[in-house]
Amino acid sequence: MVVLQPEMKRTIAKYFYIGLLGILYSALTGVNAQVGICGFDRLHKQQIASPENQSAVNQINTAIAVRQNSLRLRRSVTSAKPVTYEIPVVVHVVHSGEPVGSVYNPSDASIQQMIDFVNRTYSGEAGGNGVNIPIRFKLARRAPDCGPTTGIVRVDGSVIPGYAQNGLVYSGDVIGASDLALKNLSRWPNTEYYNIWIVKDIKAEGLPDDVYIAAYAYFPGASASRDGTVLRFNTVNATSATLPHELGHAFALYHTFDDGKDEETCADNADCARQGDMVCDTDPHLSMIGTCPNPLDINPCTNTPFEALPFNVMNYGTCRNRFTQGQADRALAALLTSRESLIYSQGGNAPLGSVAKSTCPAFLDVVQARNVADIGPKLVEIPGQLYNNSNGYSKDGYIGYIDNSCKKEAKMDVSSNYILNTSTSPNRQRVKVWIDWNNSGSFDSTELVMNSISPTGTYIHSDTLTPLMMSRAIINTPLRMRVAADFYDSPDYDACSKLQFGQMEDYTVILSSTAPVRFGNITVSKTTDNILNIGWTTISEISSDHFELQVSGDGVNFKTVETISSKANTGSSSEVLSYSSSIEYSKISVVGLSIIGLWGLALSRRKRWGYIAFFFLSIVYLACNKKDGPSPAPKDVFVRVAHVSANKTVTYSSVVKVDNSR
Repeated sequence: MVVLQPEMKRTIAKYFYIGLLGILYSALTGVNAQVGICGFDRLHKQQIASPENQSAVNQINTAIAVRQNSLRLRRSVTSAKPVTYEIPVVVHVVHSGEPVGSVYNPSDASIQQMIDFVNRTYSGEAGGNGVNIPIRFKLARRAPDCGPTTGIVRVDGSVIPGYAQNGLVYSGDVIGASDLALKNLSRWPNTEYYNIWIVKDIKAEGLPDDVYIAAYAYFPGASASRDGTVLRFNTVNATSATLPHELGHAFALYHTFDDGKDEETCADNADCARQGDMVCDTDPHLSMIGTCPNPLDINPCTNTPFEALPFNVMNYGTCRNRFTQGQADRALAALLTSRESLIYSQGGNAPLGSVAKSTCPAFLDVVQARNVADIGPKLVEIPGQLYNNSNGYSKDGYIGYIDNSCKKEAKMDVSSNYILNTSTSPNRQRVKVWIDWNNSGSFDSTELVMNSISPTGTYIHSDTLTPLMMSRAIINTPLRMRVAADFYDSPDYDACSKLQFGQMEDYTVILSSTAPVRFGNITVSKTTDNILNIGWTTISEISSDHFELQVSGDGVNFKTVETISSKANTGSSSEVLSYSSSIEYSKISVVGLSIIGLWGLALSRRKRWGYIAFFFLSIVYLACNKKDGPSPAPKDVFVRVAHVSANKTVTYSSVVKVDNSR
């Protein structure tokens, strides 16, 4: 750590202000240079002003630090590329009646170019030697009401007094829109989307005429009513580092010159993970406002060359275009801890072609209306597939039912196991979960996948969704999942009950299968006239060609007795298809069924002895079948169905045993 003496600090400050005055002088002499700065620091200081909020931010930073260490460790043991996460964003253009494409109401194309530049910056492409932060931003395609959207919302801000003249007021007594009033005009849930507002101006007191607030953003943990980024209109273009900078703040990156005080002193750096910007590969420095120091110039905070520091997105310089690996780790850690719900948002996907079939309606209120017990699911999670935070009946505004079915979905393969977690607090609760596997529009007893009573107030209810549970599920179709929680000592309930205290929530699950066929039930019955009636269903078929009915006298060696074509349209189907056929039971020969296995055994031996054995067994088989009348049917017959795909892959159903003694 370099400790600066008071005299040196004063010298640094003097040159900093000389530089700033030089910029202002250029403006006064006709160059009209303007310097845009970020309003994050002041807002963040306000955010942590109370001990409660300071504690919350400390907890966020601690959680981020733990995940940062995990990411560094993972990178040290594997060269595998990290997963890239796509975050849906919505841009609210707050104009004053100007036409689309004008200065204060930028076009869709300009906004898309701005987002594209952000993604090039976060991928490391914009800076040439930049580090990839595996986060990408995408204009939303699915709105909160589950309809289609461009991810761009245009609202007239002139309904707020003073906005048309002054825009948004960051500080001071100018008449204009406040941060909250402006965001109240248009805001989407911050757990599903990252909100960006484009405004006419951001007025702030105490700044020179040619220094302005270009943008500001809130740190993770900010209230849902304020969270997001506000941009001045002139930053909306294909080259501005402003939005990449503000999104850095949104994912817990501080200014690289941050010292928690001001911009004229060097940050302490004895513990780089806890001091300054909390990133160890960015040296402390002054703000570089309006300049781009030569990388070989000496950084007065370290007495070493600046190197790549002037190019860092999180300073105030004019040549910002890249992040460091430490910043990438911290931003990703913030996403995986403080903003995890954005990973599972469906906002970036087009609306579902169909929605999960409606079941019995859930009640919007409970028996004990407007109770304050705060009963209900707090977190519903299928790791890697679905994640949703909730607050329970009381803190969600006395809402007994929330329909998330078009906003929160899990995509699973029917051949895998999945963990289902539901957390509850602060009281003991009974949690039940149903999934309408067969898409019937109702929940029956076989579709109850969780029934758990918590032993303590705060508890994670956990169960496993298994392939057996999903064996009769319809695939490639949105299916409804209902999660309910009520006080543990309340009367038991079903999926259609009115709860006493708690809350129900609906979600969507979509199941897929890579298997050529998923068999449903197979049934075999023998009639009095010795006919075997065989029926089976398929839940799904992929590239299907035909089925073969196979029978056996010992359950091991099977022979095909009939071939039946697939009913699947073009060979594939995600609907339940039914098949049936009949076989004359008396014509099934026990010797014929068994000899097949012996032939196979003989031919698997040496070639010479194989042919001898084959000849001998064939004579025996013909002799046995030369009798007059039908061959005796075996006492037991085993039946199975073989599915043959277009590429000749064979998949077998379960085996059904038929007892001939009855």
